[in-house]
Amino acid sequence: MTRRIAAAVATTVLTAQPAALICWSFYRGGHLDSTYMAAYFLPNYLYEALPHLLLVLVWLFSPMKIRTCVLGLVLLNLLLIGFQAWITLAVPVRESGIAWILYLPLTALGMAVFAGCCRMNRIRRKSG
Repeated sequence: MTRRIAAAVATTVLTAQPAALICWSFYRGGHLDSTYMAAYFLPNYLYEALPHLLLVLVWLFSPMKIRTCVLGLVLLNLLLIGFQAWITLAVPVRESGIAWILYLPLTALGMAVFAGCCRMNRIRRKSG
């Protein structure tokens, strides 16, 4: 039961950040009204939070520790903040939509590096 409660807390706290970034982006673009939010919030949220939700699902159905899951969620949040900052500061407004295509491959690469580091750490602890 405590594993489910911890999963609920981790999911709620660490996946709220994509929602906050979407609201900030809508506000910055002048589209923070109910009709625009109703049409675009859920698809954008699911796209940005998909890596977070997949990591939590992997954690629920594998022997991954909560500490590892939380570290992965923090890494995903940092990647999302950095990606949003890059789009806001460096990408022209007309091309910002197409730039989001790079988000999922970037997070996949980040999670692969994270998984490799976790695996090497586990091997190192078992061998010595």
